[in-house]
Amino acid sequence: MKFRTKILLAMVWLLSVALGVGGAFMVEHSFLGAIAREKDACREHYRMIVSTMELRIATGSGESSTETWQDTMNRLDTAVDAAAWRLTRDGKVFLEQGKIFPEAVQEPQENQLVLQVFRTGEKESAAYIGLSGGIRMGEERVILTLVTDISDVYRDRESMLVTFQWVFLVTLVAGAIISFLLTAALTRPLGKMSVAARKMAGGDLGVRIRTRSRDEVGALARDFNHMADRLQSNIRDMEETVEAQERFMGSFAHELKTPMTSIIGYADLLRGQEMNARDAQEAANYIFTEGKRLESLSLKLLSLHLAKNETPDLEWVEVNRLVERTAKKMRPVLMQSGIRLECRTTPGKWRMDAALMESVLTNLLDNARKAMEKEGMVAMVLDFPDGDCRIRVIDNGRGMPPEVISHLTEAFYRVDKSRSRAQGGAGLGLSLCNEIVQYHGGELQFESIEGKGTCVSVILKEGAV
Repeated sequence: MKFRTKILLAMVWLLSVALGVGGAFMVEHSFLGAIAREKDACREHYRMIVSTMELRIATGSGESSTETWQDTMNRLDTAVDAAAWRLTRDGKVFLEQGKIFPEAVQEPQENQLVLQVFRTGEKESAAYIGLSGGIRMGEERVILTLVTDISDVYRDRESMLVTFQWVFLVTLVAGAIISFLLTAALTRPLGKMSVAARKMAGGDLGVRIRTRSRDEVGALARDFNHMADRLQSNIRDMEETVEAQERFMGSFAHELKTPMTSIIGYADLLRGQEMNARDAQEAANYIFTEGKRLESLSLKLLSLHLAKNETPDLEWVEVNRLVERTAKKMRPVLMQSGIRLECRTTPGKWRMDAALMESVLTNLLDNARKAMEKEGMVAMVLDFPDGDCRIRVIDNGRGMPPEVISHLTEAFYRVDKSRSRAQGGAGLGLSLCNEIVQYHGGELQFESIEGKGTCVSVILKEGAV
């Protein structure tokens, strides 16, 4: 059963109970009020008769005789609205008017009124109030019985019940229609969310729910949209990760292919045919060189793995001395390529692993060398802006197009594959640098303009580690 149907049935049920109980209570309350008024009127008629009779006897205008009672009842006939009455003395009826039903005849005690409501079998709606009371006039005791027709009260109740039934049905139908419209409006966002969820399950991650409601359902719709945004972002990241892994595997296989081909080829030559000492030595050198290349590749991959899975052992290091030492070590290498290296530092200390950070700076300087023609210039600049530690390696080399910057830290990625292969390296340097910097609580930033140069910044955040 749908949630909308459940709400509709619950609202109709509550409306039915409320109308039924409330209407029945009002009809019954009105009916009992009418009965109470009729009883009060009957008592009032009884007191009027007794008072009138006592007054006549007290003023000497009559005695407690049959004629006096008859005259009194005749005088009060229009004031006393009774269907019938009876006067009894010593168990014998001496005056009577109208039909007295047996149910109305009671034997009251002294100074007692017996009042009762009864229904007869004459008509379905016939009902009466019977009142019996003893009246003492001097030495004699007279019992007065009054019977009042209250059939109209019962007929009014029946008419009210019929009217209430129609009102109940009309109100219930109207309430059901209004409840249906309200539940449809309130649950529409839930229906939209259900449709959106099915679309997302089918692969459409761009579906969103539009709602202006500010209630709980609207909040749920907004949370659903937020969840969809996060899910789409996570899946996009996963796709990019899978794509990067596929590129990694392809690049890795390609990196292995060339040295393995050389090793297998030269080994097959040594095994399958006679060679002079010089050719054999040359083949062995090729095998050794390619083997060392594979060893270097495996060591870099191992370093990359360790950088991702182990936390560096950090200590306070004078960063300016570390930068100057690295520049001093790399300056002869750069000078051989006709590249001038400048170093500008600001004194300061930072928590880091000196050996790993030196490896980062060496890699960055070597990349700058490979990206430049002869007679270029590289600058290393250390400063501490806004409490952070920043080391920049700036060159005036070839630069890079903007679309490749986001891929620079991927393993085996090369901006120019032919140049990188000729100059050595497997494209693992920046990946390793990025992991080392990240585990120092920092980040690598790249700025480059084609034909003008590149700036790589190592930024270590204050309090990050």
